[in-house]
Amino acid sequence: MLFIGTEWVYGEQIAPMPFEDIKILHIDVAKTVRSAKDPKLHSIFLKLSAVPSPKWIECFAATRFFPRNIVWRKAWIEGEYIQTDCLPAEIAKFHGQDLAVDVAAANKNYRAALEKAEGQAQSG
Repeated sequence: MLFIGTEWVYGEQIAPMPFEDIKILHIDVAKTVRSAKDPKLHSIFLKLSAVPSPKWIECFAATRFFPRNIVWRKAWIEGEYIQTDCLPAEIAKFHGQDLAVDVAAANKNYRAALEKAEGQAQSG
């Protein structure tokens, strides 16, 4: 079993916890607003099953670095959400599937980073 490294919460050290894949749960419609960057778009918030660690966020950002289709929007992590600015219809047509693939890739890459760190800790 792979464990997330020891964390500190409110100055207290807590035991490592097993990593569970992060999933997209749903679109938080109540948080959807007009984009501050482009008034033609909406800021869409997709709720995640957990707040990702900084390393997981790095893995997610790396998967989003290269566009894979002609309708590509930037997406980033904000707490327990993926946020993207797009037309609402684009989520179902394009971005929902892309983001699900990116979350799965981030989980895979994060798990690989944990395995590598665990192997280094055991050998060193």
